[in-house]
Amino acid sequence: MATTKARLYGTLELTKNWFLFSVFKTTNIGPHRLIPLFKRELKSTISTPWIDENDQVKNLNGTALKLAEVVQEFHQAFPQYKLVKIALILPTTFLQIRKVEKEIQIGENHQPGVITETTFNKLTNWSDDKSNENLTIIDNKIIHYWIDKQQCDRDQLLGMKGQILTIDSLIYELPKQIVISFQRLLNLANLECLWMTTSLQSLHRNFEQKGAPSETLILTNWKEENLEMGFFENGWLKKVIIVPQGFDYIEKNLEQQLGLPKPILSRYLFKLIDYKSNNIDNQINICGIWDHRQKILKKYSLKNIQEIIGREFQKLYLFGLKQLFAHTILPTSLVTYHFGLITKMAGMERLMSIINHLPHYNFRTMILGWGLNTHFHTAAGLVSTLEKINNYALHPKVYTSQGSYLKPPTGDIETKITQEEVLVNNDKYLHNTHKKANPKQATKSRYFGRLEQDQTISDLAYIKA
Repeated sequence: MATTKARLYGTLELTKNWFLFSVFKTTNIGPHRLIPLFKRELKSTISTPWIDENDQVKNLNGTALKLAEVVQEFHQAFPQYKLVKIALILPTTFLQIRKVEKEIQIGENHQPGVITETTFNKLTNWSDDKSNENLTIIDNKIIHYWIDKQQCDRDQLLGMKGQILTIDSLIYELPKQIVISFQRLLNLANLECLWMTTSLQSLHRNFEQKGAPSETLILTNWKEENLEMGFFENGWLKKVIIVPQGFDYIEKNLEQQLGLPKPILSRYLFKLIDYKSNNIDNQINICGIWDHRQKILKKYSLKNIQEIIGREFQKLYLFGLKQLFAHTILPTSLVTYHFGLITKMAGMERLMSIINHLPHYNFRTMILGWGLNTHFHTAAGLVSTLEKINNYALHPKVYTSQGSYLKPPTGDIETKITQEEVLVNNDKYLHNTHKKANPKQATKSRYFGRLEQDQTISDLAYIKA
C-alpha cells in the first residue's frame, strides 16, 4: 500500500524504569486536534534499566532491537504509514542552561542594512558554537531582539533597517555522550532523529493546547526514581533541579510509618482518599493497623492519614523549592503545576498548597482514547511543539515522522471526514478524523512534493516555538 502523507509524529522517551513509544496524528478540524494512534509502555527489569546513571542508553543493541520491533508493530497495525524519523524526549537530569548575547552586522559603510530571513537565520544558527566541546545544544529560546540597542518584537523584524541586530538567548545543552547514545539507538533501529528536547520542556508545551498560563510557575514531574522541578518565567525554562528521591522513596517511608504492605498503601494513595474531600469527619478512625513491635492496634483518622502522606510529599517539594531559589527571592505570584504520579492522587493539590499558601494544580488532562495516562503527557507536549513549528506561516514545508513535504496552497485542498483506526491496548477503535485530499490528481505532486529523508525538523530550531 502506498504511504499516506499525514502529520504523523512518533516519539520515544526512555527513563530508568520505562520505555515509552507513541505515535500521534494531528488534524486542524474538530475539538481533538491531537489524535493518539499507537503506544507502547515497557517496564524495565531491576537488573537492566533502560538508561544508566549517566542518562545514556544502558543496552544499546537490546533497546534498538525492541524499538525496531515496536515500530514494526505500528507498521503492521497501520500499513498506510511509514515511520522514518522519531522525536526524542531526553532526560532532564544533566540539562545545562546558559544565557548568551549574539549580534550580527547588517549595515555597511555607515549605511543601515535591511533585515531579511537570511540575516535572521545566520544570527540564530548555533552550529558554530564551540563554547564547550563536551556539550551539545539541543534547543535555544530567544528572549529579546535588539536593533541598534532598541528592543523590537520578532514579528516586526523582517524589513526593518539598522546597523546591528542583537539577540538575547537561553541555550539548553546536554552532555554530548547522552545525545550520541540516543542517536546511535535510532541508527541501530534504522531510524533518524526528527527532533530532540527534554521531558520538562515537553510537559510545559501542554499548556499551549489549553491556553498557556502567564504566571511565573514551577513545573514538577513526579517519577518513581526522582522529582524533576523546573522554574519557568514568561514561557522560558530558567532553572532545573532534580531531587534524587521520588515516588518509590515516599512509598518506602510510608510503608515503614504506617506498617502497610505496598498494595494496600497504593489503594490509600490512589483510590481511597480524596485529599480535598470533607465528606468524612476528619476525626473518625478509618483504619486500624497492628503494630508488631508494640503489640498494639494503632487507629488512624482521615486527618491522620492525610497529614502523614502529605508530609512526605511536602518534604521533597520543599527541598527542591529551596534549591530552585537558593540565591533569589521567592516570587509572590508563583504557581506550581504538578505532573506525573502525583496527579493520580485526587485532591493532592490542596495538601501541597498548605506549604506556602500559593496555588498548586494537578495536570489531569485526558488523552483521547488513553485516559489519564501520565506517561504520555510529555509526548503530547512534544507533538504540540512540532505542530507549532510546522504551522509557522513563513516556512514552506511540513516535517513529520514520515519525512517532509511542501505545504499545499491555502484554499486549494478540500477536506473530507474519514474514519481512522486508533490502537488502544492492542484493540482497534474507529475515530472520525479529517483527511485532506486534492480533487485534481494531476497536480497533487506539485503541492506535496517528494519526501526528503535527509532533512530533519531540527533545522528549524530558530523558529520561536
